[in-house]
Amino acid sequence: MIRRELSPDLVSALRGHSFWKNICGDHNLQPEIRDNSITVYYKSGALLRNLGLTKGHLTASVVDRYVPFASSGDSVTLVEDDKGHLVFDRPPQAMPLADGTEDVLTSYKLRMDRIRGSGKEGDIVQAICSRAANAVVDQEITFQEAGGPRDKIDMCCFDTERRSFVFVEVKRVDDKRLLPDFGSDAPPEVLRQLRSYGDRVSSQRDALLDTYNRVVALKRELGLGNRLENIPTDSVKSLEEKPILVIGHCTLEIAESILNGTDGWGPLRSGIEEVASALILVGRDGADVNCSSRRNKLVFP
Repeated sequence: MIRRELSPDLVSALRGHSFWKNICGDHNLQPEIRDNSITVYYKSGALLRNLGLTKGHLTASVVDRYVPFASSGDSVTLVEDDKGHLVFDRPPQAMPLADGTEDVLTSYKLRMDRIRGSGKEGDIVQAICSRAANAVVDQEITFQEAGGPRDKIDMCCFDTERRSFVFVEVKRVDDKRLLPDFGSDAPPEVLRQLRSYGDRVSSQRDALLDTYNRVVALKRELGLGNRLENIPTDSVKSLEEKPILVIGHCTLEIAESILNGTDGWGPLRSGIEEVASALILVGRDGADVNCSSRRNKLVFP
């Protein structure tokens, strides 16, 4: 079962904190609610994990590789110690997040960019999140029953066309799971993934609706309501059981081949309608993620 909840004390502590206001004001960052904590994502990577309260004080964790050094522009000096090793006379200092001002957050994001590289699946997710038309409710969602296999899907969004929550799987066009194994008659792995996600959603439909209506309410309490303006203020009553598949970094030529099922895309094209509510093909700029009919998009009943 997916757990998404925050204590009133944590909500209150965040709402009154300048750090949190700066996080909310940076639309390149996406705070997502967990089980009494928050993860802040950037390009689908976790900038902050376990943002919560410990003994009344905010705490969080960050991967050490993502932490930049505070820089004054001066050189740092190395001196020989009594063992003959060159050591810093004054070690460089890591840059704390402090109040999360724009310059500090920019330094952290640049550091993440250097570590993670470009052209990743996370860039597609970021482009989707950055579009005002997309109401992203959650990211990096893991389905797992006790002792059972784990399924992890990229996003949950609000579909403005069908007025429902919908889960979204994002793939780069060069992901091998989009095509059958060479010489194999088996369908592409992504079709099995989508079917598994759909089965999970179908079996947990009512609980998921309750969970994500609660997430929307909590995000509004936290000052993130401007990112969810397309979601009605009363409860969402519908949940698409079949996810949307978004394939990114497509050229116009590749998108045409996928839509027509040519150049090796036949197995994906012939099987996608059964397991997805829509297929959306995008370049590097993202797309409006919903079940409306548009160019380079297939929508299924």
